[in-house]
Amino acid sequence: MIVPSQSQALDHLADRLAAQRTALPSAAIPFQLPESAAVDRQLREVGHLIVETSTSFQSWITTEPPSESNARAASAFAAATDNLGQVVSALGSIASMNAYFARTEVFRERPDVAASRKTALRVLDLAVSNAQEELDEAIGNLRAESGAITRLAEISRLDAALTRTTVAGPATSHALPPAQAAAPTSTARKSR
Repeated sequence: MIVPSQSQALDHLADRLAAQRTALPSAAIPFQLPESAAVDRQLREVGHLIVETSTSFQSWITTEPPSESNARAASAFAAATDNLGQVVSALGSIASMNAYFARTEVFRERPDVAASRKTALRVLDLAVSNAQEELDEAIGNLRAESGAITRLAEISRLDAALTRTTVAGPATSHALPPAQAAAPTSTARKSR
């Protein structure tokens, strides 16, 4: 089966987003602060993905001739761009919380700072959870659209094959040529 290029592009992006999801800090308790360098790297990688998805959207939406599969691919890339924007926001919150923890580290024993840091941990956990949910949604949508586009291509190929068969007729016809079919033949004997 030939897979349409739109499906391949969507599946490839879904795989890349799955890798980004794996790279997110763990939301497991006890929560460990992510390394600032890792958060920075992931912010840059997701930023590059946003550029790529918006470029892919533009490419598929302007492809001529327009088709349902191109429109579906463009829509999926646009939705993924939106999800990735939310991931960047969540990663920004994670980076901000990392900065807060670094800034308040020397005061962590003070009761007011300790309470604030506890709240910041919940914010950090929520940000990680939001990023995971956005990536899960994007991956699910991309896979669903990829499958839909593949089914559209299969239906189109079947329709084209049926059209060729209907127009051309069966490949091996056993019908008599028109002249022979029109000539009456009688094998019955006339009786007197």
